[in-house]
Amino acid sequence: MTEKGKLKKRLAASAAITGLCLAVVITLMAAGITGIFENKLYDLRFRWRGVQPINTELALVGIDDQTCDVLGQWPWTTRENYAALLEALSNYPPMAIGFDILFRPKDESARNDRFDSAFAAVTAYFDNPPCVGYNFYFPGEGKAGTREIAESDRAILEKFKIGSVKNIPGSFPYITAAALPYRSLAQNATLGFLNAPRRDRDGVLRELPLVAGFRDKQGQRSFYPALSLSLVLAYHAVSPNEVQVVLGKHIKFNAGSGEQITIPIDKYGFFRINFAGNIRDFQNVPFAEIIRLRQQGDLDALEKYEDNILIVGLVATGTSDVGPLPINSSTPLVAAHLNAINSILTGQYVTIAPTGVRYALVVVAGLLTAAISTLCRPRNGIILTICLVLIFLAVTLGLFFKSTIVLPMLEPVLAMFFTYIGIICYRYMREEKQKLWIKKVLRQYLADSVMQELLDNPDKLQLGGERKELTVMFSDIVGFTTFCENKPSEEVVQRLNQFMDTMTEAIFNNAGTLDKYVGDEIVAFFGAPGDEHAGDHAVMAVKAALEMLERLETLKAEWRKEGVELLDCGIGINTGEMLVGNMGSSSVFDYTVIGDEVNLGARVEGLTRKYNAPLVITESTKKKIEHIFQTRELGEETVKGRRQSVKVFTIDRT
Repeated sequence: MTEKGKLKKRLAASAAITGLCLAVVITLMAAGITGIFENKLYDLRFRWRGVQPINTELALVGIDDQTCDVLGQWPWTTRENYAALLEALSNYPPMAIGFDILFRPKDESARNDRFDSAFAAVTAYFDNPPCVGYNFYFPGEGKAGTREIAESDRAILEKFKIGSVKNIPGSFPYITAAALPYRSLAQNATLGFLNAPRRDRDGVLRELPLVAGFRDKQGQRSFYPALSLSLVLAYHAVSPNEVQVVLGKHIKFNAGSGEQITIPIDKYGFFRINFAGNIRDFQNVPFAEIIRLRQQGDLDALEKYEDNILIVGLVATGTSDVGPLPINSSTPLVAAHLNAINSILTGQYVTIAPTGVRYALVVVAGLLTAAISTLCRPRNGIILTICLVLIFLAVTLGLFFKSTIVLPMLEPVLAMFFTYIGIICYRYMREEKQKLWIKKVLRQYLADSVMQELLDNPDKLQLGGERKELTVMFSDIVGFTTFCENKPSEEVVQRLNQFMDTMTEAIFNNAGTLDKYVGDEIVAFFGAPGDEHAGDHAVMAVKAALEMLERLETLKAEWRKEGVELLDCGIGINTGEMLVGNMGSSSVFDYTVIGDEVNLGARVEGLTRKYNAPLVITESTKKKIEHIFQTRELGEETVKGRRQSVKVFTIDRT
């Protein structure tokens, strides 16, 4: 097959693998599996981004721990405190006041009708009556305190009916029942529902509905604002009947200043919250602090809240109105209203990539990875793929941090990962197939052993090595066997490791090659591999030996301080011609030295005990180093395995 044909075949296989990998990722997306993890990454982005600009005219009046200490544990048995709060604020009335609290008509904890009436009456002190919350319910939900929306209730709600709602989907969920505040309060106050009926699978509240719809038995439909939207409308002096809603697009109205406000929503009226911060990041004033100012007659201190938006909500420890938000795994849910209102006031909205964009990103990511994996070598391919992933993540985070545009993070990366792994596995299997084909061909010309050797080690035609003049060193611990007899194994291993580590470092410092450890013995050689020290390998070996002895003295000084038994070592060095290279089998081999001169080095090391000299060298080594080091003859020995006697020397270290 020609190279062009091979390329076409490879591209076709890569295309098929890429298509399969993309199909897997898209299936996971359609099943909502990736969405679970994307939501977690969505939350992390808010936490990584940190606190964002917060409108200074938005404040929380918190029923916090301090308030409960002063005014009593919540829930309170009467509405006296709420009436007192509104009376205090009426001197410098805020543009909008909202209560993230339910005031139900049959609340057993509220037994004093006088304070109920007072709380309802004081709402008349404000040009924009305070907004109180209520809950609505869908068919079949019926809970305690709920009732079908009767004509009288509809008459109350009619004041807050949204002017125009278009593009209503057939699947829009209409409410049938509601838990309105007690009637005198409902008639005097502004109403806004508090429900957040739709949450993601993990229970995290990431969006709020801003409009809810009711359809009567005659099919007449009417829509009402949420607490957050009601407060924004009051702040801008806009009536709900001036609001235009296009479901799936936006809520739009003209503010009193002439500015047109456009709030993006989905087809069911839900608004994606841009979380600017936690509760502590907003302007906070304890509920009890306002009551204290009223009692002390210091109401001028409340002037700074005039024309602001205030939300009264529960933040005390142990209250039930808490849950997970993207910015915090457990926080008072009034934070959702604060952040929703702040998003609208600042005009900073979250833009979620449409489904089509998500799928397009997955396909593009998979195709780019396929091109890289197919056309590049594996090493370059993985580097480029990692770079592609990092660039994509950087762009994704950059868009979010700068413009709160949310692109999927996991799904495109999964497409890259699956595609890369799939194509690399294909290439590996193809190469293995080529190896099998080569084996089949070579078997006709070569023996199996030679053929396997060529495949496993293409840079080497055979095992073995070359003859070179080298210097070999043997070193072991004097009396190590005796040392081990009365010592725990742990201590023996610790001391041996300490000794080996120090001695090996000296060898490496002098261009030595560590051959092996044999018990307490170290075998090393100098002059191979490479030719950098080919002419002075004996000098390097002696330098290493002297450094080893110096290091041993340092070790012994430490051992004396520790009060442990001292160890000594003996070092033998020989220079001569020996065979160096890969020794072993075709599957397991070692780079080592062998030969008579190596054996002589081992015998010389044994003479260190006889002459009580820590370093013994042969005459051949002495001739190589005598121009640098002062040597002293120890004697002449006949060693095992040699008929001819050998002169041995030591280095005069004085």
